[in-house]
Amino acid sequence: MKYRTRVLEVSLSWLQAISLRSLEPRLFQGLVALVGLVQLVDDLIDWKDDWACRRPTYVTAFLRQWAHPPSAGVTHIRFRANRFRHLLVAATGRRPELVPLMLAGGMVWLMAIGLMRIRFGE
Repeated sequence: MKYRTRVLEVSLSWLQAISLRSLEPRLFQGLVALVGLVQLVDDLIDWKDDWACRRPTYVTAFLRQWAHPPSAGVTHIRFRANRFRHLLVAATGRRPELVPLMLAGGMVWLMAIGLMRIRFGE
């Protein structure tokens, strides 16, 4: 799981460097959290294929680690989604110009929670 988050950080750092733009650290972490939520949704959508091919994703990592009972894995996936959401909200703070970022994160978070219920009956 730390590996997946680190990949997001490195990818966003690279994009930041080639764009010649700098971001304050809190905003950068907020973007990592938003992209993490998007990645989590993607992982929830195709988790069975990832599981069959042994791909490392947030979902397959938690299901491997907490396969017995499977609900424990789902609890950890939900915790990760909530953590990303919390980091995004903390990063955007009370800055009106960042409200769209926070709203986007909230919508992606809702999608992740809905997918968990659909995929795992939670």
